[in-house]
Amino acid sequence: MNKSTIYSQYKLIKHLDSLMSWEETGETLPHAVDFNLTNKCNNKCPLCFDIGRSETDNTTMELSLVKHTVRQFKNVDIRTVVLGGGGDPVCHPNLSEIIRFIKSTGIQIGISTNGHEMCDEVIDTIGSCCSFARVSLDADGPEIYKRTHGMGEEVFMGVIGSIKKLVSAKRQHNNGDLVVGVCYLLGEHTMKGVYNATRMVKELGVDTIRIRPFYNWGNARKPSETKLNCIIREIERCVNLGDKEFFVSATTDRLELMSEEGYYT
Repeated sequence: MNKSTIYSQYKLIKHLDSLMSWEETGETLPHAVDFNLTNKCNNKCPLCFDIGRSETDNTTMELSLVKHTVRQFKNVDIRTVVLGGGGDPVCHPNLSEIIRFIKSTGIQIGISTNGHEMCDEVIDTIGSCCSFARVSLDADGPEIYKRTHGMGEEVFMGVIGSIKKLVSAKRQHNNGDLVVGVCYLLGEHTMKGVYNATRMVKELGVDTIRIRPFYNWGNARKPSETKLNCIIREIERCVNLGDKEFFVSATTDRLELMSEEGYYT
């Protein structure tokens, strides 16, 4: 998978057959699905839209049902499965077996995780089987991490360790298809760390970082012009860290939806 096109808004044109089907019949099947294995989560993100449910609902799919569902995906020509949440896929007790099973069907696999409590077996399986892995970091250190993920310094350092191991596993398995990425949500309380975080993960050897603004679903307003310009300048600093080995995905089209208050206090 190409690190510079993984977040491209033009990916749809690679599937002209489906576009033609939609044009001719009004129907088509998806090429990719998000597959939520569990509602369990091992973080306490204060801004999570689903935080109430994740604290009380630990529903997890049985392994047999997961495999049955994947077979159905294959039968309708699903080409990519993204394991996410919901909760966090790392909380599923059979994650490594699930990844290997999906790989055996010929379906591409991606995983989106907070990176906490990733055992060596899971990391090694991702390194050998997946096409992309995204870790939600949202901080450059323990102070911001506590505000974004509700977890302490020990967890933050553990996540950094997991990112290092993912990069090593990719290299060990010579998996040129695997794009190891980090996500960073940008808000008033995280903006001061975005440049340092971008520089840090580049030094860790990841392939890409995706920077997007927090979105306050309940109270979205456009930031002041001064604040917006400040955010854009910081994003531009991050983009300038990019090179042929490290891609910085950062768009400003969602900035007008950011709230000045609410999520950013």
